[in-house]
Amino acid sequence: MKQPKALIEFKKLTHVYYIAHTMANHGMSNTANEIAGMDAMNPEGVFQVGTKDIERKAVAEIPTKFALSGMEKNGPFSQLIAHGIIVLIYELWNEDYRSKIAKELGCKTNEVICDVMGDLRHIRNWITHNGSIADNKIKDLTVLKWPSKKGPFAIKSEEINEIQLAINLMQVYRKK
Repeated sequence: MKQPKALIEFKKLTHVYYIAHTMANHGMSNTANEIAGMDAMNPEGVFQVGTKDIERKAVAEIPTKFALSGMEKNGPFSQLIAHGIIVLIYELWNEDYRSKIAKELGCKTNEVICDVMGDLRHIRNWITHNGSIADNKIKDLTVLKWPSKKGPFAIKSEEINEIQLAINLMQVYRKK
């Protein structure tokens, strides 16, 4: 079956987000290693970001220990980025691309179904409404294999990989 042009466009757009997460994760990890090795870096001190001007206060600051652990590969900062990407991908699908695809298929938006996006809908809801805690709807996941049980879950590079691979292969169909 020929893929709708909007679906191809959507898949290409998600590549940008996948690459952004991958590169950010890699860069943060390298930066944490670099910073941790600096003699002047006090792990008990304050990590400031936002200005090089000593006269002005930083835009944001956190304990240096938290900054370093946050930047670890698949650490808390990577988790924040992954959450944002999942929410963004689902919202782009639901608010824009799903209707474009429906128009190409000659049907109503709510008649366009995609199993991957159905799974992402649940994960997005768990992120935004449940504090990244999976609930009973875990049994409704059809393509993604995580989270595998109810309760708190993390989104690491492997999960972002799985999402992107599933999007690369995703197909849409009309609700019967």
